Amino acid sequence: MDPQITVIVPCYNEEKSVDKTIADLKKTLLTLGKTYEIIFVNDCSKDKTADKIAEHKDVILLSHKIKLLVRLAYPTASLRSKLRGIRRGEFIKC
Repeated sequence: MDPQITVIVPCYNEEKSVDKTIADLKKTLLTLGKTYEIIFVNDCSKDKTADKIAEHKDVILLSHKIKLLVRLAYPTASLRSKLRGIRRGEFIKC
């Protein structure tokens, strides 16, 4: 079953805050009583942001290489459209 809500979170060098961000998002989303997915788009972080996100098996991580390719190929409005195509639930942008 597809999630009812999709949260897309852009991130850059968020190694220290990503665990709290995920915990806070899950806590809030659980109160809504709907199914959800959380997608992090890592924008070429130079720290261990991607590793921290990958520790959470129930969170989707789009690698910086995918983001970089999409960003180079599409202007900002088209990038938003492309991300909307990835999500499966009602779109929520962080």
